[in-house]
Amino acid sequence: MDLDNLLARIFNDEASNEEKAQLELWKQEGEDNLNALQDMSVIWEDSNGLKDYQEFDENRAWQKLNSAIVSEELKTPVQKNNTYSIVRRLMPLAASLLLLVAVGIGIKSYLGGDTLSEPTSFAANAMEKQDVLLSDNSKILLDRNSTLEVLSDFTDERLVSLSGRAYYEVESDVENPFTINTNHGDVTVVGTEFT
Repeated sequence: MDLDNLLARIFNDEASNEEKAQLELWKQEGEDNLNALQDMSVIWEDSNGLKDYQEFDENRAWQKLNSAIVSEELKTPVQKNNTYSIVRRLMPLAASLLLLVAVGIGIKSYLGGDTLSEPTSFAANAMEKQDVLLSDNSKILLDRNSTLEVLSDFTDERLVSLSGRAYYEVESDVENPFTINTNHGDVTVVGTEFT
């Protein structure tokens, strides 16, 4: 016996006399069956009020929602903020440009683009001397009418070129010697003071 289908037919008044007799026999098998039937009867009665949901009209509901949205939009005037709109449109472009610049800097750095593309020059005039502090903390005092060019970035090598006269206080770095190119030859030191 398929009890669920039998109960559905009985509650809908579609059961035959034979099915009603089967239900009576089942009820008489025990008090638990009788209590279960009463519980199912209460649930069935409570669910009768839910039948209206099947008659729900989707089109009418959408029309009602749409008309509520339109009437709400008509109540509040929409103010256009052109500045916000322009800024909002330019933000992706600015972000893209920033990304391109960052990628370019990263590629330049990765490929060794940190080296100086042009030498940095220092010059002392005829009237006074000039102090120079290099990136490795070496100090140079250029004499009058002297020029100094920094030819490297001081990461792999420390290379400068001197025209004239200077006093050097070279920071000590045994692994990375300091080289000075002059008209009379090259001088390489690891850290010392000299003219």
